[in-house]
Amino acid sequence: MEHTEVVVGAVVGKVTCMGLGLMGSALARCFVRHGHNVTVWNRQPEKRKAFEGRAKIASTPAEACAASDLIIVCVSTYDASESFLHTPEVAEAAKGKTIVQFTSGSSLDARKGAEWARGHGVHYLDACVLGYPSDVDADNGWFFFSGPRALFDKHASVLKTMSGSVTFVGEPVGCAAALDSALLETYYMATIGLLHAASICRSEGMELDHFFNAVADFVPLIGTTAEVARKQIASGNYKGAEATLDVHVAAQEHIVTVSRANGIDLSVPEFVIDRCKRAIAAGYGPHEISAVYETFRK
Repeated sequence: MEHTEVVVGAVVGKVTCMGLGLMGSALARCFVRHGHNVTVWNRQPEKRKAFEGRAKIASTPAEACAASDLIIVCVSTYDASESFLHTPEVAEAAKGKTIVQFTSGSSLDARKGAEWARGHGVHYLDACVLGYPSDVDADNGWFFFSGPRALFDKHASVLKTMSGSVTFVGEPVGCAAALDSALLETYYMATIGLLHAASICRSEGMELDHFFNAVADFVPLIGTTAEVARKQIASGNYKGAEATLDVHVAAQEHIVTVSRANGIDLSVPEFVIDRCKRAIAAGYGPHEISAVYETFRK
């Protein structure tokens, strides 16, 4: 992935923002804040009023697309975006222009969107933002883009004004959506593990402040593990000198035992230990925990 920094004094562009929900409005405010000529459109007219005097208000999707070469779309679902994009009027207005799809969806959704665009002479980038609208308002969101590299480069001077973290992640158009799902999975899996772990501590009568204070010191180990995994997966060599999968499984057995004894749901630790045992069954017992990666690959 290529990380890019905000460019001070970047070229002012014409940007259309379609969809003015919480995140869509934050994206529109971001472009306004950085001095771009912004046009906005939303299905509900009342949501457009917040931009009166700050941006051009389009009354129809086709008018919005005609106003700018760079068209940002951020609505609730791909079905919602298709309901106003996939019309003859919009296809004609957007021909030769670039749609950047920020609507949350899957890699399959991104490929379908790119296929529609290609069939109508419209350029297409898929994108995702990690962070809340408040992060975008503070220029602190993480933005990822995928699609034709030349197309990203064409609009980079405008896109880079969004944040100090703007990253092109690959020409396969599904890359941005895949990375979005992957990072969210990392967050959700870690959070569920955190909450299960807290329940173990509470089941023994411990004050949870001790647990949460220790977690703050423990978190850097996850980053260290990620760096080890990066190298081992790239090389396909999972041998190491820290702790074997056999050792990790022995530790996980203790988690299962205390959870069972204290009446705590077993689904989380049993999932973890099952994946590790699969890797051991495949011959990775003497190797590092990164070898579990191989059990997810078809």
